[in-house]
Amino acid sequence: LGQILNFTILIIITGGIIGAFYLREEDASNQAMRIEFTDVGNQIARDISNIYIITTHSDLNEINLNIKRNIPLTIGGRGYSIELKDANSTNDKMVAVNIKEEGISGYQVITKINSVGPVNIGGIMHSGSGEINITAHKNNSGIWIWLK
Repeated sequence: LGQILNFTILIIITGGIIGAFYLREEDASNQAMRIEFTDVGNQIARDISNIYIITTHSDLNEINLNIKRNIPLTIGGRGYSIELKDANSTNDKMVAVNIKEEGISGYQVITKINSVGPVNIGGIMHSGSGEINITAHKNNSGIWIWLK
């Protein structure tokens, strides 16, 4: 009986130690994924800001721009989606780049762009293509920026 009790206690202690290391490793993986989501969102936000600056400071009435960027197929072993939201669909009236992990309860990072003024913006892309095209069109009616 004493040996069975000692063995049971040993299993419980060993399981607790292994479980603690597993949780720590999972937390580090999630933190790295959040950082990568933020990096991708910042790159796209920079591209959108550059497009906006070029189109608003140009004297031309008709401008078409296209930026092609490679993106990771997966981040943290998971697919994700990138969505552009216009200022009217966000609470603080700023253009935003939303990057969301695929799945029902996926993690989401929102990068807000306060340097972009009134612009028609939208679109959603999934990471499976490995690249993203940010397209802009300016004419007398305004500026449109979208993903394709």
